[in-house]
This record gives sequence, C-alpha cells and structure tokens, in this order.
Amino acid sequence: MKKLSEVCKLAGVTRRTMQEYDRIGLLSPTSKTESGYWLYDDDAISVLFGIQLFVAAGYERKAIKKMLESPTLDVLAEYDSIIERLKEKRNRIDGLIKVVDSIRRIGKILERMPFEKCNQNKNTTRDLFALYKDKSFAECLDDWIISCSEDGEIVEVGTLLSEDIIAIGCLNEKHESDDSVQTAVEHAFGSFALMIKQINEDDDDPVDYTDDELEEEFVEFIEEILNDPETRQTIGPICGEDKIGFIIRAVNVFAEKRTQLAKR
Repeated sequence: MKKLSEVCKLAGVTRRTMQEYDRIGLLSPTSKTESGYWLYDDDAISVLFGIQLFVAAGYERKAIKKMLESPTLDVLAEYDSIIERLKEKRNRIDGLIKVVDSIRRIGKILERMPFEKCNQNKNTTRDLFALYKDKSFAECLDDWIISCSEDGEIVEVGTLLSEDIIAIGCLNEKHESDDSVQTAVEHAFGSFALMIKQINEDDDDPVDYTDDELEEEFVEFIEEILNDPETRQTIGPICGEDKIGFIIRAVNVFAEKRTQLAKR
C-alpha cells in the first residue's frame, strides 16, 4: 500500500487531481488509515496509470469513468483507439504547422520584393483565408489544415509553388514586366523545376527536359492550373479573379525574356 503523496509522485499527478478522481467516482482510495491517510494498492495504482494514459490521449474524465465501468471493456481495442486518436492529432498538428509555415513563407516572399508592401503584406494572412465566402474563418482553417496534412516531398514542393503563384498575384498593381514581378515568377519557376525533379525521381520512366522544354512546361502548367475551375475556386478568392490573368501574363513575359536571352 502506498500513501496518497507517494502515489502522486509516482504517477506525476497532483493531490487535487486525485481528490477530483475520488469525487467523481473515477478512482477512490483502496482504504484509509485511522488518521485519514488515503492508501492505494498495486491494482489501484495500475488503474491510475491507465487513466493517465487515456487523459494524455485526450479522453474526458467522464468518458474514462464510463469506459472503465463497462462490463465489456476491451482494453486492447481501446489502445487501438488511442493510437488512431493520436495519429489524427499528429496529422492535424502537422497540417497546422504547414499552414503557419505557408503564411510565414508567403510573407517572406513578399518582403523580398522591392515594392510598396505595407498594405499588401499586412493583408496577406486575411486574404489567405478568404477561400469561401460562405464559410467561417474556423471552417476555412480546418479545410486548409486538412489539405496541408498530406505527406510527401511532391506535395510539399507543390505547396511551395502555390505560395509562389499567390505571391505573383499580390504584385498585380505592378506591370507584368516589372523586376519585382519577374523575381516572383523566377521563384515560382524554381519551385516548378524542383517539383519536376521530384516527380522524375519517383517515376520509372523520367523525362529529361531541356531548358526550353522546361520553360514551355512551366507556362503550360501555370495556364492549365489557373484555368482549372477547382484551382480558380481556391486561388481566385485569395488573389482575385482579375489577378489570375495577371499571373499568366507575367509568366509568359518571364518565358519570353528567357527565350530572348538564350538567343543572344
């Protein structure tokens, strides 16, 4: 038998927590001394460890009590449930990290652009969540977290390319040939080239593009995704429908300049 103070130290819980467990009937002392000290036997301590495991996994105390009182409790099945819960938490946390990182990276891209960024950069975070007018901020955030929770290098590079495309749209007050706009397009081209490289590494029959072919693929890719209704629904509300045409024109200017330089 162990005293309450010993059990608290052993399990890493507070005296108040143990008192609360006793109050709601989740776990009571095995016995009490004549002086009123609470005592716990090995079985009670084992139950406490199990309770703390479920608490750490996000179970509410009432749910744990109901579960422990069930005559048909399957502990192994509950452990499987814990694993699934933790995987879901991990996926959401990973997705949230990528969402925050996306906002940070777009902000950094805009900061590198030599243009009057005060209004544009200040509203970047707000604009990123203007995906669906009929949804709340929380709903949009959940959608974004889910979309960012996928694993894989290609998905990661694709996210970078999307951010670069958005950054181009944020410069629409400039002319397509402006240096700041073309710098943003160059960033997007670099992300596209990296994405193609990742695809080739995962492909049994990789395509070896020349520089000219890669530029053509880049222009076609940008035009295709920005003219796709599903993509327009996502990027359009962020950049504005009018900015989609601007992005395409800026990309074409970039390709034309590279072609002219190659001919010299």
